Amino acid sequence: MQNAVDQRLTIGAVLTILQNEFPDADVTISKIRFLEAEGLVDPGRTPTGYRKFSPTDVDRLRYTLRMQRDHFLPLKVIREHLDKIDRGFEPPTVAENAPRVVVDDQSEDAIPAPLFAPATSTVTMSVTDLAEQVGMSVSEIVELRQMKMISPLPGSDEFGVDALEVARGISVLTQFGIEARHLRPVMNAADRQVQMISNLLGPKLAGSIDSEADEVRQEAQHLARDLLRLQSTVMRSALAQEFGHSNTAGR
Repeated sequence: MQNAVDQRLTIGAVLTILQNEFPDADVTISKIRFLEAEGLVDPGRTPTGYRKFSPTDVDRLRYTLRMQRDHFLPLKVIREHLDKIDRGFEPPTVAENAPRVVVDDQSEDAIPAPLFAPATSTVTMSVTDLAEQVGMSVSEIVELRQMKMISPLPGSDEFGVDALEVARGISVLTQFGIEARHLRPVMNAADRQVQMISNLLGPKLAGSIDSEADEVRQEAQHLARDLLRLQSTVMRSALAQEFGHSNTAGR
């Protein structure tokens, strides 16, 4: 059986593929070698030193040529794009022209139940990445971390999707003149609800076998959802009284 490197493409085969897909890009072996030297691709090597390109290598070259042709992006920016894509960012659309983090959309009327399973997205973001994604400054993101409104991934200085969603939510609220410090009561209320669930169900989780632990986690998830539903109902009722239609509106 051939090893993984032997099954990869030679530089000549890659050249043929790219010339067919980018007939106007003047793709040459020299250009492919140049892109390698610039860090856009890192092909494997045979024991005798010949380059061998994986499908991922070819995709990176395609991406580079497309960004140069369609958006005239410099290699430095393309290299940053590829680095982010390697870390789980979604490739940019033509309109956006920048990598973005994809978060599942939910109905504005839906109350999401907290999930305890690991996030399906493996994206990681630096402070700068997170600031760019939510339209904040780096100092504002640092302040949110200092206020413990967002936290990095365990054992890391990188941030995940949870921090992104919290920061995005805070960013949206700032459009109404609400500053992050004004949201401390919201965070405290969430902390108290978590503590309530922990006090009720934490003892059940301690020392339980796997099947029992799964049941406790499911119960905690249902309890969290019911608390959120109650909170939403209370808010809706109070807002209806505060901002409801006037009784004289139809007169």
